[in-house]
Amino acid sequence: MKKTMILALSAIMMAAGTVTVNAQEKVVTLDQLLKSQQQKQAQTPQKQETAKPATETKAAKPAKKETAQKPKASAAAAGVLAAPVAFSSVYLQYNFESQKVKSGSHSESESGNSVSAGYNYAFPISSTLPLYVEAGIAAKYVWKSEDGQKFNMLSAKVPVNLLFSYPVNESFAIEPFAGIYLRGNIFGKLKYDSDSDSDYDYGWDDDDDWDDDWDNMVDDWSRQSNSRALASKDDDDDDSIDLFSKDDMGDAAWKRIQLGMQFGVRARISNKFLVGIGYSMDLTNISKYEVYHTDISSKFHSFDITLGYCF
Repeated sequence: MKKTMILALSAIMMAAGTVTVNAQEKVVTLDQLLKSQQQKQAQTPQKQETAKPATETKAAKPAKKETAQKPKASAAAAGVLAAPVAFSSVYLQYNFESQKVKSGSHSESESGNSVSAGYNYAFPISSTLPLYVEAGIAAKYVWKSEDGQKFNMLSAKVPVNLLFSYPVNESFAIEPFAGIYLRGNIFGKLKYDSDSDSDYDYGWDDDDDWDDDWDNMVDDWSRQSNSRALASKDDDDDDSIDLFSKDDMGDAAWKRIQLGMQFGVRARISNKFLVGIGYSMDLTNISKYEVYHTDISSKFHSFDITLGYCF
């Protein structure tokens, strides 16, 4: 019995020791967990504090954009173009055409109709000022019908202008211009009706004094330089004359090339549309001949209305 009791006590003591060891191990494990949680909690505020400057930096970006936009608004309000840019344009014109005929101290103008269509290219000649040189090419057609006569002429025109584009605001600019042109006359014809009842007065009468007959000489704008040609036409001949032909016109034949000048002002709207007015005049004569020892010369002038498109 004693041995049995001793063995039982020994077994109980061993079991108690095992429990104690396991309990100590479990206590150590819980302490480690608590320490790890405390370390994580201590690290979390540092991460949040580190993230705050990035958030503040992002919030500050819109303020920079607003600051960058202010100079643009002020420049537009001041009407200043940052840098002139080249542009092209196509246009149509109606020209209130007139031919001015001069003989000595006498002069008179007769009106006709004309339309033009053309293309221009404007390129800046200054990096700071909206100053341009504009050059192009245009076709021009002139016509008139009166008293049994029909006149028409087709020309090609090469204008070169100095242009200043003043910006009133972002979508509207005023553009005064001035320059010269070279015009080449392709053809010019005068047709008359031989059966017409109109009384042709060809401009002079051997029995009349030149000064007294001047009013008849300038009666029709298309008869000034071609009166002798019309007078020499027979009923069996062609009913038209070539105004540039020496055979038809003799010394009064018109010239193929004219030099002229033009000036005006136009508006450029939304950088797309053009509306303008101008005045053009020949500097050289289209015809010059002598009648009764008096020089007769003529030039073309026109008042121009322009509609165009820019690109």
